[in-house]
Formats: sequence, structure tokens, C-alpha cells
Amino acid sequence: MKVSIQLLAQEKVEDGVVSEYCRVLLEECERLNRLVSEFLSFARPKEPVRGRFALGKLLDEGVTLIQPALRQHHIDLKQARNQVDEQEVEVDPDQIKQVILNILLNAIDAQGEGGAILLEGVQKDGFVGFAVRDEGPGISPDAMPYIFDPFFTTKEKGTGLGLSVVHRILDQHGGKIIAANRSERGVRVEILLPFND
Repeated sequence: MKVSIQLLAQEKVEDGVVSEYCRVLLEECERLNRLVSEFLSFARPKEPVRGRFALGKLLDEGVTLIQPALRQHHIDLKQARNQVDEQEVEVDPDQIKQVILNILLNAIDAQGEGGAILLEGVQKDGFVGFAVRDEGPGISPDAMPYIFDPFFTTKEKGTGLGLSVVHRILDQHGGKIIAANRSERGVRVEILLPFND
């Protein structure tokens, strides 16, 4: 379906009305794809198939996949990761890329249009990982205790499964997630994984 819409958009590039409909259809395809993926990940969790990977490689792949969404929302992704890029983690790469995507997509949704999201490396107490900082409105104190609960969402079109899936994947890997409102504006989400010396 997505490929057909993309081909139609290329064919009718000069027709503004068709181009706009194609843009909306592509957005809805992406939304439905995320929705189905989240439901499947939640309903049928799989055991991690672990290997040793440099965290920087996993982050690079996640950042590459998120570029279209960043461009669409005119958001600049700033990165400060040097300290963790060479650290190896023993993880299921597909599951950790899903974590990276879910966290970055949440930041993009919270951010809205424009501005910058910061992706930075984190290393502490036997853990290595990354933090994502957005400039959105933050999470209300009433909602904060429930953000990892399945089907809890404050988004109009959200499923409430993204952070639940992230939480479960990190539990399976012996990792953790920490989310906190920033004092000035937005949220900082920290993803930590045990690392191999």
C-alpha cells in the first residue's frame, strides 16, 4: 500500500491536491504500521536473541531510520555520544533498535514542529546507554506514575503500548528506563543497559 502511494505521488508530482492526499495517506500508513507493530510486540513478546554489539552502531541504525520523521517535523537531532559509542552491550539488536525508535518517536511527538532533540550518551554504575531530551510540554505529575502501564496514553492517537514495550524489553535485558520532566521544559528519558568491560 505504501509503495503504491509513493508511486502515485511521483507520477502526479505536479498535481497539488493528489500530492497532499498522498502525503496524508503515507502518514496514516506509518501510523497504522506502528500501531500493528506495537500490538504484536505487546501480544507476542519474543525472547531476546543476544549478541555483542557496539552501542554506537545500534544508535546509528536507529537514527538513520528516524530521519524521515525528523525532516517531516523540521526537528534538528543533536548528538553527544562519543563516550559510549565503542562500549559493547550484549543485546538483541532488533529489540534495542525498537527501543531507540520508540523513544525517539515519543520525543518527536512531544516536540511537535521545529526545535531540537538531544541524543546523548550515558555511562554510570555498570550501565551504558543513551538519553533523549525533548523541548515539549513535559508529562503531567498525575500521568507520570502510569506512563509504563499498557494502554495508558495522553496522546490523541496513541495506543499506550510504546513505553510498555520498551519497559518489557529493557527488563528482559537487565536494563532500565528513567523518565523525568526537565526543570525548564520537556522530558529527559534515559535508557540504560548492562555493559561488558
